[in-house]
Amino acid sequence: MLILLFFQHSDSAITKNEFYITKSNHINARTGPENFYKIKMVYKKKSLVLRVLNESDEWYQIEDIEGEKGWIHRNYLAKQKKKQYVTIKEKSDISCYDKPNKESKIAFESGYLVNFELKRCEGDFCLLKKERIKGWCEKNKLWGL
Repeated sequence: MLILLFFQHSDSAITKNEFYITKSNHINARTGPENFYKIKMVYKKKSLVLRVLNESDEWYQIEDIEGEKGWIHRNYLAKQKKKQYVTIKEKSDISCYDKPNKESKIAFESGYLVNFELKRCEGDFCLLKKERIKGWCEKNKLWGL
């Protein structure tokens, strides 16, 4: 008897601990992976960076910057592809610099939960951009890497 196995590759397949962004300004996170589960929290920000922990059919279990976990339908999350976003995770303002070191001139300061486009990282610093500002911020102060 001959048994054939076929494996289908899907672009929607996730890798655990990958970061995704929200596609909408109003997304319900539930206590379980179906619509009948209770709403645990509501995310009200587009392009919010969330970590995907697990997958169940069409639902992703996520974790936010504050460690809260819930389930969101995959239609409301986008995999970061061409542009990657990161969020400032420090509760107090942080300084970002002209060059990837603390001795260089301060380019800008930013506060908690501000999103930036990630351009690249070198050592302990990452180059971030938002509209007309850019600078090197310490990697350990960023969520989404």
